[in-house]
Amino acid sequence: MHLLRRDGKWYADFRDHTGVRRYWVLFSDKRASERYAARIDAIVARRIASEPLDREQLEWLTGLPRQQRDKLTGIDLVGPGMAGLPPSADLDDYEAWMDSQDLHPRHVSASVYAIRRCLAKVPALDPDAVAGYLKRLRVDDKRTVATSNRHLGALKAFCAWRQRRNGVDVNPLSGMAMLNEELGRVHERTIFTKAQLAKLLKYVRAAADHHGMTGEQRYWAYRMASELGLLAGEMRKLTVTDFTFGKKPSVRLSAAAAPKRRTTHVLPLSRVTARGLRRYVKGMKPGDHPFPLQARTSKMLYADLAGAKIPHRDAHGRFRDFYSLRHTALTNLAQTSPLHVVKALARHRNITTTQRYTHATEDDIRAAMNR
Repeated sequence: MHLLRRDGKWYADFRDHTGVRRYWVLFSDKRASERYAARIDAIVARRIASEPLDREQLEWLTGLPRQQRDKLTGIDLVGPGMAGLPPSADLDDYEAWMDSQDLHPRHVSASVYAIRRCLAKVPALDPDAVAGYLKRLRVDDKRTVATSNRHLGALKAFCAWRQRRNGVDVNPLSGMAMLNEELGRVHERTIFTKAQLAKLLKYVRAAADHHGMTGEQRYWAYRMASELGLLAGEMRKLTVTDFTFGKKPSVRLSAAAAPKRRTTHVLPLSRVTARGLRRYVKGMKPGDHPFPLQARTSKMLYADLAGAKIPHRDAHGRFRDFYSLRHTALTNLAQTSPLHVVKALARHRNITTTQRYTHATEDDIRAAMNR
């Protein structure tokens, strides 16, 4: 096979397995063209020798865009039954690779679930077919745009991995763009005002037990979430030994317990909060969990909001749920601290993510206009 360069692109001049001379346009990059030409040469040699393609060649063919595969099947170099192993054949290997990268188990399982679900409907991962699948996911299954984007992100990452592993020069899904999540948001959150939060905490402390927690336990769970932005899963795994009381009071989120980046974080506590927490955990054993949160924490909060006569939705229909306490913590800190400090408390990797958690209230805008 000979490579020729013309008009900024490389062309392959070769004879196929039937002896017919072919002249194909490849890529503008020489190395990519050489790799592609070497693959075609090897497949031609296999066909001439009447030998089946090996697994590596089948995997390479599978990762090709449909247009390139159709070109090979069009000259009978690759038969319809030899178009490559289905992507699902690589899914177990991809899951093992993700595990080896020390990614969080929840991220791995969610990604594999999204990919497996799509492959059950769209075995070939063609861009048009994937777009149709994602549309059905949003329309028929009533999934949000954010969920659709997460599925697409998982699929694109899977294709990129197959591209690297199989030596394919084109990711079939690389041109697919994420949708605007703001247009499809169905559960938009709002924050608690300081008056609402104070009213909630005052009510909860004297309220009856429910959802497996006393009023005092719920009080401290809500307070920790609204001051430090702790997640329910993080609080469930905290033990008494994770708290340090002294000149620099803090709480430690171990790498095993923290879903955020699987890194140990030490978050400072205010002196007032530290004094109250010290009294709260007094008498507990070192391995005890101070916050025995159960599942469906938002239902627990809704019950307390009803008791405190605080609506769980504002005038614009936005929700106040347990996760809104995290939004409240980051918004309050953003009013007095630079955004990079808020990012550190939130344990975010990207400051753009942090910006989505900070809310500007009508009072904030009005106060800024009157300065």
